[in-house]
Amino acid sequence: KKLSSERAIGPLEYTMSKSPSLIIAEKPASEGYRKGTIWVAEDNIVNQKVISGMLRHLNMECEVFSNGAQILAAYGKRPEQVDLILMDCEMPVMDGYDACREIRRLQDSDSNSITRRTPIIALTAHLGGEFEQMARHAGMDDLVTKPIRKNTLSNLFSIWLPETSEFRQTPL
Repeated sequence: KKLSSERAIGPLEYTMSKSPSLIIAEKPASEGYRKGTIWVAEDNIVNQKVISGMLRHLNMECEVFSNGAQILAAYGKRPEQVDLILMDCEMPVMDGYDACREIRRLQDSDSNSITRRTPIIALTAHLGGEFEQMARHAGMDDLVTKPIRKNTLSNLFSIWLPETSEFRQTPL
C-alpha cells in the first residue's frame, strides 16, 4: 500500500504473533468526539499557528509549547488540564521522544495523583517504520505525518476523545 504524504497511525495493536504494529486510523470523522483541551508541542512558529487555527475550527481549546521541556513542566504542574497532546518529535532543548518518556514516567510513578493516561500523538515530517518504532518506544499512542490536515485531527479526536465512555484510559 502506497503511503500518502500524511497519515494517522492508529493505536498499538498486538497481532496473533504478539509483535506490535501500528495501524492507519481511517475512522470517519462523522462519528464525533468530545471537546477538550489539546496541548501542542511544536517549535516551528508557522506550524504552531496552523495547528492552533485548525484546533479552534474543531472547537478545541489549545495551548502551545515550543519544546518538550516546556510541555513537561506544564504537565508536571497541571496534568488534569490536558485531554490530548500533539507532540512534535524533533524540537530543541528536549525532543518529543524524551518529553513523552518523562510524561509516562510521571504517570507511572506511585507518588502522583494522575488518574488517567493522556493520549500523546507524535507529529513528524518523516515516513517509515523506523520513526513509528521510535514513537512507540517513547510511549506515544499514535502518529501523524506533516503537513497536518484538519480532517486528520478530527479523525484522531474521534479515536482518542470519543463521545462515548468506552474509550480505554489504560496503557496499551
